[in-house]
Order: sequence, then C-alpha cells, then structure tokens
Amino acid sequence: MTAPDWTKLDVRLQEDSPWLTVPPTEQALAVHHPDLVFKPAPVRDPEAFAVEVKQRPLFGHNRDVVPQKPLLDDYLYAPEELSSAPMPIYSTLSPPSPHPNDPLPPKHFLYPQAPFFTLRKTSAYYRGYVYVAPYSREDSIATDHYRMLRVVPPSQLTPKRVDSINGPQYLHEPVPGCVQMVPGVPYAFEIDGDPNELHTIGAAFTFQSLRFDPDFWDIYKDTLLVIKGLRGCRKAGNTDAVFPITHWPIRTNDRSPATAPAGSKTGSYNLASTLLKGNGPGVVLPAAQVDMQDFSAQVSTVLQAASRLRRRLLRKTLSKAEFELLEFNCDDMNVVGFGGLEPTNATGSQLNLSSLGDLFKNLGIQGSPHADSNDEETARTHFMMAVDLPPNSNPGPFLLARAGLYVREVNCWIIHLVFDGTDIHSGFEPSTLLTREELKHWVETELEAAWQHSEIS
Repeated sequence: MTAPDWTKLDVRLQEDSPWLTVPPTEQALAVHHPDLVFKPAPVRDPEAFAVEVKQRPLFGHNRDVVPQKPLLDDYLYAPEELSSAPMPIYSTLSPPSPHPNDPLPPKHFLYPQAPFFTLRKTSAYYRGYVYVAPYSREDSIATDHYRMLRVVPPSQLTPKRVDSINGPQYLHEPVPGCVQMVPGVPYAFEIDGDPNELHTIGAAFTFQSLRFDPDFWDIYKDTLLVIKGLRGCRKAGNTDAVFPITHWPIRTNDRSPATAPAGSKTGSYNLASTLLKGNGPGVVLPAAQVDMQDFSAQVSTVLQAASRLRRRLLRKTLSKAEFELLEFNCDDMNVVGFGGLEPTNATGSQLNLSSLGDLFKNLGIQGSPHADSNDEETARTHFMMAVDLPPNSNPGPFLLARAGLYVREVNCWIIHLVFDGTDIHSGFEPSTLLTREELKHWVETELEAAWQHSEIS
C-alpha cells in the first residue's frame, strides 16, 4: 500500500456544523474519512475545573495548605543539650582596613570583603553562640553576584618569610577586608534583620575547640581512622601496618591537571562516587577505583569514618532548624549515601593530594577559587585538612570568599571545616622553612606523634 498524497486529499468542512473550521490563512490538511470528525476542545468553566482538581487524590501535601513558619521554640536546644565550652573571647569581629601600601587587586577584579560579625548567645545552635552578620535579600544578592564574578584572593593570605635572631620564620599578617574564623563557633547571616532567619555560613574545628564536647573521643578516633587509612601507618602491637592510599594504583579524576609533577601522586581522586555526564544533569555512579579486596576494605573504613565525622560536625555547625530540615529532606528524598543509614549520610568523597608548590598546578581548579556546582544546595561540605609539616610552617589558609572568612591555624596539623560548597572557596599552597631532606626526615619520625598528642594535651 502506497502512502497517500496529503496535498491532494479532499478537506470537507461544513459551515453550520460543530466540526472544526480551518482558518482561511492556514494550510489545513486532514485525512478524508467518514468516521473522522473534528470537534473543538470543550470550554471549561475555570471555577468548576478548580473544584474538580481539588477533589482529585494528590501526591504530597494538599495545595490549599498555606506553609506556616515553624515556631522558634520547636528548634531550640535544651540547656542540658548545649555544649559546655566557655563563651568565646571575642564579642565582635571586624575586618582590618587595608594599608595604603598594600597592593591593589588586578584591574577589573576585587578582594573579598567581610561584614562586621557580632557574637550572639542563642539556643538555636549547639555551641550556644554564633557570630552573626546582616544580609539583605534586596541589596546583598545583586552585590554578591557582581563581586563573586570578580573575586581574587588577597596577597596577605600567603605569609612572608623573614629573618630573625632565631633564624628564618614566617610572618602571618592580618588579611585586609577578611575575618579569621574562631574555631568551634558557627558563623551565620541574619536575613533582612530577622533574628530568627539565620543562614549558616560555616564553622571550623580543631581538636582544641572540640575537647569540651562529650563526643570528642569519637571524633578524635574517626579522624585518626581517616588519616591513617589515607596516609598509612606502621605496625604497632597487634595492629597491622596500613599501606598509604597512594600505594594502590588509584586513578585521578578529570579535574586533575596534566601539569602535576611527573611520577608523583599529586592530584584529585574520587573515592566514593562520580558523576556520569551526558544524560540530563548526570547519573551518580560508584567511583571506579582499584578492584582489590584489601583496597576496598581500607577505603570502606575511611569512608564510613568520614561519614560519621560529617554528621557529628554538621550538627555542631548548623542551627537545629537547619539540621533537622536537612535530615528531613534527605529522608524524604531517599538520598543514598555510603556511610550508613542515617538521613544526612555523605554522598561523595574527594581526596586532594598536594606536594609543596603551586596548588593550581597540583590540583587544577580544586586549587584555585571555585564553586562546586554539582553539590546539593541544601547540604554542606565537610572538609578535613591534614598537614604534613613541622611546627612554625605555613599550613596554607582556606578562604570562604562570599563572607570574607578564612581559616589559618598555625601549628595545627588537622583542621575540620564545614561550609557551603556551592559558594566560592579556595585553599592555598602550604610551605615550610625546612629543606626537602629535613622535611622528609620529620615526616618519617615525628609527624604521627604530633598528630596524636600535640593538639589535645
């Protein structure tokens, strides 16, 4: 049977019938068939249709329900639930003004600018305190968009090497326009002057700042599990030696630059999951790494410990309202993680390894100001930095560009940071006063003891 010639078919229309009439300005083609009748779409009464829709069974909440703002009292910690850590020393934090001799940013670029932070006592946060800065939806959003497209890190984030009577040392200067984070205390924006509308920026933690919490030893144990599982450790007593993660033929991800030093393990690695691109927003898949039983067991221990750490530190960072809403969202959306069955389970883990030198050359975009665009906007990133450097070295600060906050804890080998990964952030290369041979000897003989004892004594 041959296909009909659609241009020659007879189109029969009746003026006085309810059949479809074709506008004279259009070329209308229809199949000539006695059983084919064209009728206009029925005109629905909007009010009757709305009543009909309301009577239909719906998935989720009824559309007539007006969202109600939760009562503040529902999201406050009881006095016995709050941290026993003492009140922070600083009641206000203000960014230092630039010196007239300070270098200006490159043309068309801007340095970060922190607001004025005020310490507030509140039971909305586990710590009992939070540093708060004002934020206007009407003014700040447009300003932030302009600034974040042009932001560059200030040069003062990199310390100067100076000579003294005790030999060379680093001079860590205050960073103009930025505020150094006080470990253990969350930072938040107060939206449109409403004291009950707080959006948490983040918080930094050290062993020293966590020592007052009842779960300190759990955090300490899991932190060392992660460190030893990644860096390796020697045999001790009945505990077997653990190979460094770089002992295995692990593969870098597509964000690792080709300029990394030849033969080194410097780069960025996916340990838990990866994103398969090319199908919509992407498909989350398990990270393809080494298919060896010992390696899988080692990485599994690391990932489960990291997930437990993230959950504990999220609770210490976010307000109770934010934490419970995040838990509800993860539970409601059936978010699958790798550390267990808790709602706020971790979903991805990335390992960045860098030797001394330019962090951008070692880690690519991960070593320069960037935003993690694939991150979930309602969740937060848990970042753990372990520094293989001796005392009085430069650990390399970490910058949160939107709020103008930075972390720079000298002589601190392990730092935890919780922040919004979808905002622009950046790390900076560490450095040391030792030669490479001296540094290698220190790492082999003293680093593990420094990790385990110096920050909690």
